[in-house]
Amino acid sequence: MNSNSLKILVTAALAACAFVCAADEVPPPQPLVSPAAQEARYLHNIRQLTFVGPKNGEGYFSPDGKRVCFQGIREPELKNPFYQIYTLDLATGASLRISPGLGRTTCSYFHPTKPRMIFATSHLDPNAAKLQADETEKLKNAPPRRYEWIFDPKLDIFETDLDGKNVVRLTDAEGYDAECAYSPDGSKIVFCSYRDGDGEIYVMDADGKNQTRLTNEKGYDGGPFFSPNGKEIVWRHFSEDNKTAEIWLMNADGSNKRQVTKLNSVAWAPYFHPSGEWIVFASNHEDPAFELYAVKPDGSKLTRITHSEGFDGLPVFSPDGKKLMWTSNRGSDGSQLFIADVTLPEMPFAIRVVEAQKSPINLESLRGHYEQFASPELQAHLAKEGWAPLFTSMADEFTKAGAESEAWAGGHGVGAVFWPKDSDKKQVETLVVLGLDRVGKTGALNDSDAAACAALVELVREIGAVAQFRGLKHSLGFVAIAVRREKTLELLSSHELDKLLNENFKAARIVLLGALEAPGRDCELVSTGAPLAWGRLTEELAAANPGLKLRLRSTPAADASESKDLFERVFASANKGLEFPILSIQKVEPSAPDAPVDLIALRERTALALGAIYRLAAGSAEVKYDQATVVATPARKAVYLGTKPNYQGDGTGVVLAGVTPGSPADAAGLKPGDKVVKLGGLDVKDPEGYLKALETLTPGTETQIVVLRDGAEKSLPITPKTK
Repeated sequence: MNSNSLKILVTAALAACAFVCAADEVPPPQPLVSPAAQEARYLHNIRQLTFVGPKNGEGYFSPDGKRVCFQGIREPELKNPFYQIYTLDLATGASLRISPGLGRTTCSYFHPTKPRMIFATSHLDPNAAKLQADETEKLKNAPPRRYEWIFDPKLDIFETDLDGKNVVRLTDAEGYDAECAYSPDGSKIVFCSYRDGDGEIYVMDADGKNQTRLTNEKGYDGGPFFSPNGKEIVWRHFSEDNKTAEIWLMNADGSNKRQVTKLNSVAWAPYFHPSGEWIVFASNHEDPAFELYAVKPDGSKLTRITHSEGFDGLPVFSPDGKKLMWTSNRGSDGSQLFIADVTLPEMPFAIRVVEAQKSPINLESLRGHYEQFASPELQAHLAKEGWAPLFTSMADEFTKAGAESEAWAGGHGVGAVFWPKDSDKKQVETLVVLGLDRVGKTGALNDSDAAACAALVELVREIGAVAQFRGLKHSLGFVAIAVRREKTLELLSSHELDKLLNENFKAARIVLLGALEAPGRDCELVSTGAPLAWGRLTEELAAANPGLKLRLRSTPAADASESKDLFERVFASANKGLEFPILSIQKVEPSAPDAPVDLIALRERTALALGAIYRLAAGSAEVKYDQATVVATPARKAVYLGTKPNYQGDGTGVVLAGVTPGSPADAAGLKPGDKVVKLGGLDVKDPEGYLKALETLTPGTETQIVVLRDGAEKSLPITPKTK
C-alpha cells in the first residue's frame, strides 16, 4: 500500500469516527466476554457423551429421549476405517453396534412410533472389503487430510430393529441414497439421492414405495428433515460450485420453496426445534471451523450459539426441546458427541434438574466427615503428633464399613481391604490411592485434604454397603498416603512403601484419586493401558454422572516416566494383559490454596470415583442398592429447616413446594410458594446454592432467610435445628 492510499484510508476512518461521535451513537466500552460466557447465554451443563474411538458424530435422539443413535469409528477389531452405526443409552452409557460392520454407513434415524430405525450402508458392495483395506493403507502412509464426504454410489437406505436384526432394504437405485429421516408420524422418509446425477431431495413411503423427487435446482441438495408438524421440509442447498450453501424450506410435497438464510457462506445441517419456532444449523460465516446458530423459519433473529475453538456442527434437539446435542472436537483429539441444556431467545429458561440428587453419596454424611477431619481438635493433634491421629481416625471409620474387610494404619498411610469370599487375601486386584498433601509448618491438614479424606471414607463406606448386596468380583484395597499429590506414583514405586505394600497386599492395578479436593465440576480421566476399554468405561461414567464434565486422556505405560518404575516393580508379575493398569481421576484445573470446599461438587466427584472403582471390582459402573437397609456408620445430624424445595427452577431462586408444620421454617412464617433468594447471607439462585447455604448454618443459631412473596422481598429470622 502506498502512502497516498494509506492517507486516504486514515482520513476516511477519522471522518467516519467524527460522524459517529457527533451522532452520539458510540456505545460505552464493554468488557470482553469469554467464549464460555457467550455460550452460557444459551447452553448450560455442556458435557461430552462419547469417548470410544477417534470419531463419533451425527447423533439423533430416540422418540423418548433416552437413547441416541450415531455414527462412529469405535471397533479396531472390525479393521474398518469407515463409520458404523451405534446406539448409546443415556442413562447407563451402554453402546451397541446396529450396522453390519462392513462398508460405509451414515445417517441413522429412529422410527417415531416403532422399535425400528433407518440408516444408509454400502455393506452389499462386492468391493466393500477392498475399499476398507485401501483406505487403511492410505491412512497409514499419508498425513491427516481435510475431512471430505464421499458420495458412495453403493450407499442405500435400510431399516432394522434396534438391535440391527430384521434388515429390510428400502432403496436400490444406482447412485448415492442417504441422509434419511422419518416424518413425525413415521409414514414417510425424506432422503438425498444422486440417482439422477445431481444431489436432490426425495421422499418415499416408509416401506420404500412411491419414491418421488422434490427438488430440481442445480447444486447439491441434502440433509433434509421434516418439520415437527410434518407439513414442511428443511434442507441445505449448495451453489453449483459448492462454495456456498444456504438453509431452505419447502412444503412436504415440494411446493413453496423459499430461502431461509442469506449468509453467503456454508450453512448446513439444519434441524427444527420441536416447537417449530426455531431452526438450528451450522455455518462458517464467522468462524471457518464452523459454529452453531439458530434462526426463525422466516430467516429472522439469527442467533449464534457456540463460540468454541474448533468444529461445532450437526446439531439436533431432544424430543422435549430442552437439550441440544451436536458433534464437536472441543477438548478432544477427534470429533465426539456433546450435549447441553439449551435456552433460545423467547423460550422459557431451560429447566435444570439438580443432578446431585442422583448421587449415591450421602451429602450429610460427607459433610459430617469433612467437619470431623477439619476440626480444630484434630488439627491440634496433628500439629503435635504428625499424621498418626488422622490415620487412626480414618482407620476407625474404615473398620465400621463392615463386609469382609480389614483396616490398618501406619506411619506412611492408612488403608482398608475388601475381599470376595474365598479370595487370596494377599492379592488385591484394584488398589485405590489418595495422596495427602501436608502443608504449613504447623502440620495441620488443609481444607482440601480434609475434604479428600472425607471423600475416601465415604467411598469405603459405600463400597462396604454395596458389597453386602451386590458382591464384589475382585478384591479391592484403599490407601491414603502422606505425600505431595504430584509425587504419589513416585512414592508408591519407592522402597519406602515396600513394607506397606508387601505386608498388606500386592496390587494388580491402581486408581489414583487426584480430584477429591475443593471446587470444580470438570474431571479428567488419565489412563494407561487399553484406551478403548477406558473409553467405554468413561462413557458409562459420563452417563451415570451427568452433573460432571469428563475428559479422557490416554498415556501409554512406556511413555509415563513417573509410573515406569511402578510398572516394573509392583505390576511385573500380575499385570500382563490387564486392560486397566493405572487410572488417575484428576481435576482439569488446580484449586487455589484458599479456595472454599464445595461439598456438592465433591459429592459428584466422589460418586464418579465410586462408579469407576465399582466397575473394576464388580463389573458394573451402575451403583444401585437399597440404602434404607445398609448397615453403615450413621451420618451426622443435618441442619433442619423443614422446607420442601422445588428442584426445578429458573435460576433466580428456589421456590418452596411445602413447609413442614412445627418446623423452624413454619415458626419463621415461611409459606409454600415463597421463593428463597438468600439464606444465611448467601445468595440462592438454584437448588445447589440452597444446599450450599444450608451447609453454612449452625443449629440453634438464628439467621435470616430472604424470600420473594407477592413480588416483594421479605426477610425473616429463622433458627435451624437438627433432625
